[in-house]
Amino acid sequence: MELSSSHVDFILSDLQNKGIASEDLRLDLLDHICCLMESDKSSDDFDGLYAQYLPRFFEKDLKEIQDETDLLIRFSNYYVMKKFMFISGGISTALFTLGCLFKVMHWPGAAVLLVSGAAFMCLFFLPTIFFNSLKENKMGLQTLRILIAVVFGIVITTSIVFKVMHWPFANILWTTSMVLLAFVYLPVHIIQWRRSEEKNTSMYLAALLIFCAVALLFTLTNLQPSERVSNARLESVAQEELTLAYLNQNEASLLDSAERMVLNQIHLVRNKLKTRLFESEISDEEAVERMGNNITHTTHALFDQNQEACNELQVLAKAVEGLKSNSSFQEMMRMGDQEVYVGRDKEKWPWVKYTFYHLPLEQILTNLNKIELTLFLSKK
Repeated sequence: MELSSSHVDFILSDLQNKGIASEDLRLDLLDHICCLMESDKSSDDFDGLYAQYLPRFFEKDLKEIQDETDLLIRFSNYYVMKKFMFISGGISTALFTLGCLFKVMHWPGAAVLLVSGAAFMCLFFLPTIFFNSLKENKMGLQTLRILIAVVFGIVITTSIVFKVMHWPFANILWTTSMVLLAFVYLPVHIIQWRRSEEKNTSMYLAALLIFCAVALLFTLTNLQPSERVSNARLESVAQEELTLAYLNQNEASLLDSAERMVLNQIHLVRNKLKTRLFESEISDEEAVERMGNNITHTTHALFDQNQEACNELQVLAKAVEGLKSNSSFQEMMRMGDQEVYVGRDKEKWPWVKYTFYHLPLEQILTNLNKIELTLFLSKK
């Protein structure tokens, strides 16, 4: 049968009316239908031949072809993204695990591993989970719930890294993640469960577990200490300074040259620490108030990457070790053998590392004041 231009226009119009929205798909179907009809020489009845060959392209209706084409386009990169999701998830998990191990063992490189693991988790793994879900399901409560969960995962991962690294805004990020989980994700989860026709118990139990998780995670929130506790800490440091000032005035004449060298070295260490941290000479009270419980900065100020003490601390350790003639001082400090101290990694640490490594500023200043007080009291 020979087809005219009016026949072609009719076929294109009919395909569009039957749900074929894509122009390229309409042209492809037109080409196949025209080839079949023109190759049939048995009849010149256009309507009969068109009704005969059109059903060959579908089972129920013609729109099936359009839906299948849309699915193929949507899932063209689906398996690549799914593979990338598994790879990025494996890398981030490995980096996090190694980072936690290095952090617990106080090995160098822990910070790099933790930050790298968080970067892979927040930039690659968690976003690909959402995009894969978006491809599998159209935007709805299920996809919205996954989106909120991904945002929560990014925020809480970032807050944990900030907390471990003692970076600012860690508490704000942690609190934000708790708010997202309790007041955004949990309500959406409950709404989806209520709207579900099956109302299976697994979603209900998941809601209870999420609520318990929020309560447990909230207990880890590091709230700011009360004004009474903060003032007590500052008064303790100030009282030690006043005691040292009094003893310096009344007992300095009793010290020999080796003991004076210890005092001078303590002052050098204290000044070096505050200068490195704040680039200025400030009081111990102000330094403790500004630094809080930050451990990373104080450790970097006094130790290098190989956990070797700075020159001032090494000289102080030698000066303290040289006070063997002052038996009272040695006994009060419980020093004896310099290598008997067991550190947090269960290894034997030298006295200088045990006394000053990986401690907050308040504890370091307290240990320095303790050496001075012990030295003066040993002369009584």
